[in-house]
Amino acid sequence: MNRIRCGRPSRRTWVAPTGSRCICARTGATFRIRTSGGCASSCTSSSTWGKEARLKKVVAKLSEAGIVSSVFIDAEGRQVDAAARIGAKVCEIHTGPYAHAFHARGRDPRSVAVIAEIEKIRAAGAAVLAHGMRFNAGHALNYFNVQPIAALPSVRELHIGHAIVSRAVFVGLREAVREMKALLREAAGAALRPKDERGRT
Repeated sequence: MNRIRCGRPSRRTWVAPTGSRCICARTGATFRIRTSGGCASSCTSSSTWGKEARLKKVVAKLSEAGIVSSVFIDAEGRQVDAAARIGAKVCEIHTGPYAHAFHARGRDPRSVAVIAEIEKIRAAGAAVLAHGMRFNAGHALNYFNVQPIAALPSVRELHIGHAIVSRAVFVGLREAVREMKALLREAAGAALRPKDERGRT
């Protein structure tokens, strides 16, 4: 077994079988450790900036154990910069504010508020890439709002769970996943086409 101890001993200990590819644990509101990319674990916090000293120690411990660290952060430049400073290799940009704006504006992807949130995520993603980290995104994405985010350049992963499982109650998991994959592929394909060809039938 591998034992990883970070922060206060009574609250920051994770144990995993030797050679395991993934670690999944939850230690409260400040930190979450969860799988990322199928073979890595992530140390997540909605605010990396302001907690750098503590998070840097956690990331270093995980790195020593061969575990890749991913931070779950808001779409803010200072958060991305802090993620780079603590040694994170992956950033999952929080899409919750975008999802809220999308719903509040009647699912209109062209509304000013929705476009503003998309641009924040796009800018954060560009900053993530500039620091040499992987750009992921997620939170509150569903079948209605996922495509504008899936169309962003260089996004590697979208973390979607609740919407797919909820859809699976009605159509089964295989079909729920198939439908989501179709939306992602459509959005990614549209993003690759020249602008003057987008929207043609």
